[in-house]
Amino acid sequence: MLSNHDNSCACCSDLLQRHFDRRRFLHVAAGAGAVAMFPSLAFSASGNYDAMVLTCIDPRFPEPTINYMKSRDMVGKYSQFTFAGASIGVVAPAFKAWHKTFWDNLAASIQLHNIPKVIAIDHRDCGAAKIAYGPPKEGAMLWIDTAAIPKDAPNPDAAHRFLDFMMEPKVAAASSTLTGYANANVPATALLDKAITGNPWIYPPAEARARLYTITAANAEQTRERTRLWTAIKTGR
Repeated sequence: MLSNHDNSCACCSDLLQRHFDRRRFLHVAAGAGAVAMFPSLAFSASGNYDAMVLTCIDPRFPEPTINYMKSRDMVGKYSQFTFAGASIGVVAPAFKAWHKTFWDNLAASIQLHNIPKVIAIDHRDCGAAKIAYGPPKEGAMLWIDTAAIPKDAPNPDAAHRFLDFMMEPKVAAASSTLTGYANANVPATALLDKAITGNPWIYPPAEARARLYTITAANAEQTRERTRLWTAIKTGR
Protein backbone atom coordinates (compact mmCIF):
# COMPACT_ATOMS: atom_id res chain seq x y z
CA MET A 1 0.00 0.00 0.00
CA LEU A 2 1.33 3.44 -0.95
CA SER A 3 0.43 6.78 0.57
CA ASN A 4 1.31 10.34 -0.37
CA HIS A 5 2.98 12.75 2.06
CA ASP A 6 3.65 16.43 1.83
CA ASN A 7 6.80 18.18 3.00
CA SER A 8 5.29 19.03 6.38
CA CYS A 9 4.46 15.51 7.53
CA ALA A 10 6.10 14.55 10.80
CA CYS A 11 7.32 11.13 9.75
CA CYS A 12 9.51 11.98 6.78
CA SER A 13 9.71 15.75 6.29
CA ASP A 14 13.43 15.71 7.02
CA LEU A 15 14.00 13.18 4.23
CA LEU A 16 11.79 15.04 1.76
CA GLN A 17 13.67 18.23 2.54
CA ARG A 18 16.99 16.40 1.91
CA HIS A 19 18.06 16.57 5.58
CA PHE A 20 19.42 13.06 5.83
CA ASP A 21 20.44 11.89 9.32
CA ARG A 22 22.09 8.43 9.31
CA ARG A 23 21.27 7.82 12.98
CA ARG A 24 17.60 8.67 12.45
CA PHE A 25 17.56 6.49 9.33
CA LEU A 26 18.85 3.54 11.34
CA HIS A 27 16.20 4.14 14.00
CA VAL A 28 13.44 4.23 11.38
CA ALA A 29 14.83 1.17 9.57
CA ALA A 30 15.15 -0.80 12.80
CA GLY A 31 11.60 0.08 13.78
CA ALA A 32 10.29 -0.95 10.37
CA GLY A 33 12.21 -4.22 10.58
CA ALA A 34 10.79 -4.99 14.00
CA VAL A 35 7.24 -4.40 12.78
CA ALA A 36 7.90 -6.59 9.75
CA MET A 37 9.20 -9.45 11.92
CA PHE A 38 6.63 -9.00 14.70
CA PRO A 39 3.47 -7.46 13.16
CA SER A 40 1.61 -7.62 16.48
CA LEU A 41 4.03 -5.08 17.96
CA ALA A 42 2.54 -2.41 15.72
CA PHE A 43 -0.77 -2.79 17.49
CA SER A 44 0.32 -3.35 21.09
CA ALA A 45 2.53 -0.39 21.96
CA SER A 46 -0.23 0.86 24.23
CA GLY A 47 -3.25 -0.67 25.89
CA ASN A 48 -4.24 -2.33 29.13
CA TYR A 49 -1.61 -4.62 30.64
CA ASP A 50 -1.55 -6.47 33.95
CA ALA A 51 1.75 -5.28 35.44
CA MET A 52 5.27 -4.01 35.01
CA VAL A 53 7.86 -6.67 35.86
CA LEU A 54 11.05 -5.43 37.51
CA THR A 55 13.95 -7.86 37.12
CA CYS A 56 17.72 -8.04 37.63
CA ILE A 57 20.36 -7.97 34.88
CA ASP A 58 21.69 -11.34 36.09
CA PRO A 59 22.10 -13.57 32.98
CA ARG A 60 20.25 -16.36 34.78
CA PHE A 61 17.05 -14.32 34.99
CA PRO A 62 15.34 -14.44 31.56
CA GLU A 63 14.26 -18.10 31.61
CA PRO A 64 12.98 -18.18 35.24
CA THR A 65 11.20 -14.89 34.63
CA ILE A 66 9.31 -16.10 31.58
CA ASN A 67 8.50 -19.39 33.30
CA TYR A 68 7.13 -17.52 36.32
CA MET A 69 5.01 -15.25 34.13
CA LYS A 70 3.72 -18.30 32.25
CA SER A 71 2.69 -19.84 35.58
CA ARG A 72 0.62 -16.70 36.23
CA ASP A 73 -0.85 -16.69 32.70
CA MET A 74 0.66 -13.26 32.08
CA VAL A 75 2.83 -13.80 29.00
CA GLY A 76 2.28 -10.86 26.66
CA LYS A 77 0.39 -9.02 29.39
CA TYR A 78 3.18 -7.09 31.08
CA SER A 79 5.83 -4.47 30.44
CA GLN A 80 9.34 -5.04 31.77
CA PHE A 81 12.15 -2.99 33.29
CA THR A 82 15.54 -4.54 34.00
CA PHE A 83 18.54 -3.25 35.87
CA ALA A 84 21.06 -4.45 38.44
CA GLY A 85 19.49 -5.58 41.68
CA ALA A 86 15.87 -5.20 40.53
CA SER A 87 14.13 -3.63 43.57
CA ILE A 88 17.50 -3.09 45.27
CA GLY A 89 18.51 -0.85 42.38
CA VAL A 90 15.35 1.20 42.95
CA VAL A 91 15.93 1.97 46.63
CA ALA A 92 19.61 1.48 47.54
CA PRO A 93 21.46 4.75 48.23
CA ALA A 94 24.50 3.35 46.42
CA PHE A 95 22.45 3.43 43.19
CA LYS A 96 20.80 6.78 43.77
CA ALA A 97 21.61 7.97 40.26
CA TRP A 98 19.44 5.17 38.84
CA HIS A 99 16.30 5.87 40.83
CA LYS A 100 14.83 8.55 38.57
CA THR A 101 15.27 6.32 35.53
CA PHE A 102 13.06 3.65 37.08
CA TRP A 103 10.36 6.06 38.18
CA ASP A 104 10.33 7.74 34.77
CA ASN A 105 9.93 4.35 33.08
CA LEU A 106 7.21 3.35 35.51
CA ALA A 107 5.35 6.57 34.78
CA ALA A 108 5.62 5.86 31.06
CA SER A 109 4.33 2.31 31.51
CA ILE A 110 1.39 3.58 33.55
CA GLN A 111 0.58 6.09 30.82
CA LEU A 112 1.04 3.69 27.89
CA HIS A 113 -0.03 0.38 29.40
CA ASN A 114 -2.39 1.36 32.23
CA ILE A 115 -0.62 -1.08 34.57
CA PRO A 116 -2.15 -1.47 38.06
CA LYS A 117 0.88 -3.02 39.78
CA VAL A 118 4.62 -3.75 39.75
CA ILE A 119 5.98 -7.28 40.20
CA ALA A 120 9.57 -7.19 41.49
CA ILE A 121 11.61 -10.37 41.05
CA ASP A 122 14.74 -10.47 43.23
CA HIS A 123 17.13 -13.29 44.13
CA ARG A 124 19.16 -14.23 47.19
CA ASP A 125 22.68 -14.26 45.78
CA CYS A 126 22.38 -10.88 44.09
CA GLY A 127 25.71 -9.25 43.27
CA ALA A 128 24.10 -5.80 43.30
CA ALA A 129 23.05 -6.38 46.92
CA LYS A 130 26.67 -6.99 47.84
CA ILE A 131 27.69 -3.78 46.05
CA ALA A 132 24.87 -1.76 47.57
CA TYR A 133 25.07 -2.95 51.14
CA GLY A 134 27.91 -5.39 51.75
CA PRO A 135 28.85 -6.58 55.22
CA PRO A 136 29.23 -3.49 57.44
CA LYS A 137 32.76 -2.99 58.74
CA GLU A 138 31.45 -2.23 62.22
CA GLY A 139 29.63 -5.57 62.38
CA ALA A 140 26.03 -6.71 62.21
CA MET A 141 23.40 -8.42 64.30
CA LEU A 142 23.37 -12.20 64.25
CA TRP A 143 20.00 -13.90 64.36
CA ILE A 144 19.31 -17.53 65.08
CA ASP A 145 16.12 -19.49 64.42
CA THR A 146 15.16 -21.66 67.35
CA ALA A 147 12.80 -24.62 67.58
CA ALA A 148 11.34 -24.85 71.07
CA ILE A 149 8.71 -26.97 72.78
CA PRO A 150 6.28 -25.06 75.02
CA LYS A 151 6.15 -26.37 78.56
CA ASP A 152 2.41 -27.00 78.20
CA ALA A 153 2.69 -28.72 74.79
CA PRO A 154 -0.03 -31.41 74.53
CA ASN A 155 2.30 -33.98 72.90
CA PRO A 156 5.94 -33.32 73.85
CA ASP A 157 7.03 -36.82 72.82
CA ALA A 158 5.90 -36.19 69.23
CA ALA A 159 7.61 -32.80 69.31
CA HIS A 160 10.90 -34.41 70.36
CA ARG A 161 10.60 -36.98 67.58
CA PHE A 162 10.00 -34.18 65.06
CA LEU A 163 13.08 -32.31 66.28
CA ASP A 164 15.12 -35.49 66.06
CA PHE A 165 13.91 -35.90 62.48
CA MET A 166 14.82 -32.31 61.55
CA MET A 167 18.31 -32.80 63.00
CA GLU A 168 19.06 -35.82 60.83
CA PRO A 169 21.93 -34.71 58.55
CA LYS A 170 20.12 -35.39 55.27
CA VAL A 171 17.00 -33.56 56.45
CA ALA A 172 18.93 -30.60 57.87
CA ALA A 173 20.93 -30.35 54.63
CA ALA A 174 17.72 -30.43 52.57
CA SER A 175 16.30 -27.66 54.76
CA SER A 176 19.37 -25.46 54.20
CA THR A 177 19.26 -26.14 50.46
CA LEU A 178 15.60 -25.14 50.32
CA THR A 179 15.81 -22.01 52.48
CA GLY A 180 19.33 -20.82 51.76
CA TYR A 181 20.01 -20.61 55.51
CA ALA A 182 23.00 -22.05 57.34
CA ASN A 183 22.64 -24.74 59.98
CA ALA A 184 24.75 -25.72 62.97
CA ASN A 185 24.65 -29.43 62.17
CA VAL A 186 28.24 -30.36 61.25
CA PRO A 187 27.40 -33.65 59.48
CA ALA A 188 24.64 -31.85 57.56
CA THR A 189 27.01 -29.08 56.47
CA ALA A 190 29.28 -31.69 54.91
CA LEU A 191 26.37 -32.72 52.64
CA LEU A 192 25.68 -29.21 51.34
CA ASP A 193 26.66 -27.95 47.92
CA LYS A 194 29.71 -25.68 47.88
CA ALA A 195 27.53 -22.97 46.36
CA ILE A 196 25.91 -22.73 49.80
CA THR A 197 28.83 -23.43 52.16
CA GLY A 198 31.09 -21.19 50.09
CA ASN A 199 28.63 -18.30 50.06
CA PRO A 200 29.93 -15.73 52.61
CA TRP A 201 26.40 -14.37 53.02
CA ILE A 202 25.22 -17.77 54.28
CA TYR A 203 28.41 -19.02 55.96
CA PRO A 204 30.42 -15.88 56.83
CA PRO A 205 34.19 -16.32 57.16
CA ALA A 206 35.77 -16.21 60.60
CA GLU A 207 36.80 -12.55 60.36
CA ALA A 208 33.20 -11.56 59.53
CA ARG A 209 31.73 -13.74 62.29
CA ALA A 210 34.02 -12.04 64.79
CA ARG A 211 32.12 -8.79 64.14
CA LEU A 212 28.66 -10.28 64.59
CA TYR A 213 26.70 -9.77 67.78
CA THR A 214 23.39 -10.88 69.29
CA ILE A 215 20.84 -8.76 71.09
CA THR A 216 20.20 -9.32 74.77
CA ALA A 217 16.80 -10.24 76.14
CA ALA A 218 14.59 -7.23 76.83
CA ASN A 219 13.76 -6.33 80.41
CA ALA A 220 10.17 -5.82 81.57
CA GLU A 221 10.12 -2.09 80.76
CA GLN A 222 11.54 -2.63 77.25
CA THR A 223 9.07 -5.46 76.61
CA ARG A 224 6.13 -3.22 77.56
CA GLU A 225 7.38 -0.43 75.30
CA ARG A 226 7.90 -2.79 72.39
CA THR A 227 4.42 -4.24 72.88
CA ARG A 228 2.91 -0.75 73.02
CA LEU A 229 4.66 0.33 69.80
CA TRP A 230 3.77 -2.85 67.95
CA THR A 231 0.13 -2.56 69.03
CA ALA A 232 0.08 1.03 67.75
CA ILE A 233 1.48 -0.10 64.38
CA LYS A 234 -1.09 -2.91 64.02
CA THR A 235 -4.08 -0.82 65.07
CA GLY A 236 -3.01 2.45 63.46
CA ARG A 237 -3.62 4.33 66.71
